[in-house]
Amino acid sequence: MRITDKNALVELTSYLRGTENAAQKQDVNVKETSKTAADRVDISQRSKDIQKAREAVEAVPDVRENKVNDIKKSIEDKTYNVKGEAVANSIIKKSLIDTVL
Repeated sequence: MRITDKNALVELTSYLRGTENAAQKQDVNVKETSKTAADRVDISQRSKDIQKAREAVEAVPDVRENKVNDIKKSIEDKTYNVKGEAVANSIIKKSLIDTVL
């Protein structure tokens, strides 16, 4: 994202130079820039793509309700079996991914 603000640039330059009459210069520059240009914000294509991706992620529910309901039903029916080897593999896999990232 690029933000152009000529007034801020004039103020910063005046401050860095340590001039005492920065206010007077700003008034003159404000009048000149207001005639020629306005403040402008340019948003890059990458920023637009990131915003679209963020909106897509926010549209997806945090919980997969159909899967949760299936597991709840299996627990209530006492047919839910957890394989220890599958749990261990999942833990190791996630641990390795976290270490790499």
